[in-house]
Amino acid sequence: MTEGSGREDKQEKVVALPHEALLALSSKTGHPVTDPWCMKLAGAHLRRMIAAGQDLEKTLITLAPADLEQAAGLRAAA
Repeated sequence: MTEGSGREDKQEKVVALPHEALLALSSKTGHPVTDPWCMKLAGAHLRRMIAAGQDLEKTLITLAPADLEQAAGLRAAA
């Protein structure tokens, strides 16, 4: 954080959505695998991650099938 600016430095995060788990979720929900849907899932996971203060030190975040389901709204937060 830059002193006195009230802003934090930008951080790069890479959210990996494993293809097999993504296809299973698509089949389960009936939602086609599209770029906007993948971005929505990744964004939902990032918001939850930031709110919980979890895994913030990681640059690469690989979602487990349960994480994908939670991001899609199929599973409550643990």
